[in-house]
Amino acid sequence: VTFIFANFVDDMVMDITHVIRGEDHLTNTANQAALYEIFERKIPTFWHLPILCNAEGKKLSKRDFGFSLNDLINAGYLPEAIDNYLATIGGGSFDQEIMSLEELAQKINFDSNHSTGHVRYDVEKLRWLNHKWIAKLAPQDLLARCLPYLATEYQQSKNLNTDQLMALVQAVKTELQVLTDVVPALSFIFVAPQIDVTKFSTEQKQIAALAQKHLGLIDNPDAFLNTLKTEVKNLAIPQGQLWHLLRLALFGKEQG
Repeated sequence: VTFIFANFVDDMVMDITHVIRGEDHLTNTANQAALYEIFERKIPTFWHLPILCNAEGKKLSKRDFGFSLNDLINAGYLPEAIDNYLATIGGGSFDQEIMSLEELAQKINFDSNHSTGHVRYDVEKLRWLNHKWIAKLAPQDLLARCLPYLATEYQQSKNLNTDQLMALVQAVKTELQVLTDVVPALSFIFVAPQIDVTKFSTEQKQIAALAQKHLGLIDNPDAFLNTLKTEVKNLAIPQGQLWHLLRLALFGKEQG
């Protein structure tokens, strides 16, 4: 009771006109509205929003990833994506899902919000929104946001100029769901791939030998590739094997 009265006095003295809070405060609102009437003051507009829950349907707590803004920032989520997600979660359908703060201010209708029920905090949906926001960033802006993660993981990144780094980040932009994805996506630039050649098939060993034979052409990528394609074809080796091995040699990845 003391807390409710203190909260009421605080809001009244500061001339609070709108109160937005969770539906678990519905019972408090009735008592506070009565206090406003007793003191003959205008009752503020109260909006009660659904409680955010984790994947198991339990109230979101500090143990859940995403509860802390620091967790999200450290994991590479953009402020724009976090704002976008939190502003639209549980708010019904929208003509468009990717919206700036200015657009959200125009689109959100508080009259359509329901004060009962729970809303699931879906981290995968937040990741999807974050991916869309990354796609919207201008090259220089995206580079500036990725640089802290790259510099922390790869000291060598500081030796590259802005244009080189920007070109690299743009090359992997479509792979980034969160900013921290830039670290594994560009690992091949700073860390030589570890490849176990003993596991190569006979065809892969043939392609590797051809690549080594024509390595002198590497400064002319088109000539190097066309030569390999011709020789691989002459050996009746599927070109898919060539692409697979080149990807493995350059990036250390089986896919992508």
